[in-house]
Amino acid sequence: MSTDYNLVWFRQDLRIADNKALYEASLKQKPIICLYIHDLDSYGNWPIGGASKWWLHQALLDLDQSLSQFGNKLIIRNGNSLNIIEEICANYKVENIFYNKRFEPHLLQIDNLVTSKLKAKGHKVHIYNSLLLYPLESIFNKESSPYKTFTSFWKFVNTNFTVSKCLPKPKSIPLGLDQIPSCRLESLMLESRIISALEIQNIFKVSERSAVEQLYEFSQIKLVNYQSARDIPGLDGGSKLSPYLHFGQISPNLIFLHIQEIIEKYSDQKILAQNAEPFIRELGWREFAYYTMLNFPHTINSPLRTEFNNFPWQDNHNFLLAWQQGLTGYPIVDAGMRQLCHTGFMHNRVRMIVASFLCKDLFINWLTGAKWFFDTLVDADLASNTLGWQWSAGCGVDAQPYFRIFNPILQSKKFDGHGLYIKKWVPELANLPVNFIHEPWLDESLKLNYPKPIVNHELMRAKALSYWQDLRK
Repeated sequence: MSTDYNLVWFRQDLRIADNKALYEASLKQKPIICLYIHDLDSYGNWPIGGASKWWLHQALLDLDQSLSQFGNKLIIRNGNSLNIIEEICANYKVENIFYNKRFEPHLLQIDNLVTSKLKAKGHKVHIYNSLLLYPLESIFNKESSPYKTFTSFWKFVNTNFTVSKCLPKPKSIPLGLDQIPSCRLESLMLESRIISALEIQNIFKVSERSAVEQLYEFSQIKLVNYQSARDIPGLDGGSKLSPYLHFGQISPNLIFLHIQEIIEKYSDQKILAQNAEPFIRELGWREFAYYTMLNFPHTINSPLRTEFNNFPWQDNHNFLLAWQQGLTGYPIVDAGMRQLCHTGFMHNRVRMIVASFLCKDLFINWLTGAKWFFDTLVDADLASNTLGWQWSAGCGVDAQPYFRIFNPILQSKKFDGHGLYIKKWVPELANLPVNFIHEPWLDESLKLNYPKPIVNHELMRAKALSYWQDLRK
């Protein structure tokens, strides 16, 4: 058999447009094997969560349908990545292997192993960056050390780099042999853990096309009010692009360049640019999260600030269960945790509130919360998840100062003043007047099927400050 095949290994790039690996493979004008490997052993102690599995199922289905429009199809395999790729390369005389980078420490190890083994056997391996805006491996400060604050990092990349233009869809993705064995998508059982009440499908349409439509809808309708609306959970002012970004159904380049195009198109409307800037910074925070994970890979499992290894975290199962089930007695916390349970998603401001509450009111280790989020969020991204939780606990780069402790009552009053978010997700409180919606325990005459607060915030705050002062000695 002649050397007639190229292989594209799909991972966190489940799209056709602006996919560097796929585009470069298409230029070779040889039949392409499009491969996805479900390698559960590759995820280490961060296995893909139930909500993410559900999204992955839909994304793989959509990618296969997209490839079918080019006369190709997605080959799905289940097992060890290296063994499967070596088998396919041997059986089908593959010359070139194309893939886009991953940055999780355990996945990087696998990719390095696969690359070295394939090159040793004479295969040509082509590796690209289609997940992030910038070449993070080449970014250091004047002391040749990694940046540890977002502001410094973001200033450097904006001064020294530009975002690459988006690549078009390939003109053709030729199939070649039609008999390559493939698993049935259903055999991966990705949807088996999703509870019947989950409402993800009512919020998201999981497809590459829907990702682009979501971006355009956001830029046309919500962007102009983003700066003020993004913190109000009852307004739903966010873009909801994070799961599409994580699974690579849309590229960060497309998002960045589209928003810049909107700014230039409406350059006479200063308010638009003022609202676009904080949104683009959110893309920057995503870059910074990956940058931090790349330079400090141990932080996915342990704090960057080593003094936090001595923090007296408490292993209180009842507190943890109350937090997970949205039964803490603090309405804004419970609303967020219930939104997560039912939809696989949580408003970003509320994510910070519930994370602070777990770490600084309940004294439960940030890693416990990070693992719960990772299992239950459809946009569970190890880099962003780690950065967010270490920020909330105060133990990571650019961390929230140890003395800044979110007050769930004040946060609730400030960002959900009329209780719209609370009433939606905590129906037991739906008929309460606004003056009690944030602190229902204040009216002892109310007969509610809702728990009293499991802790006193002010007492826990004082205790937290005492713990953190001891760490600094």
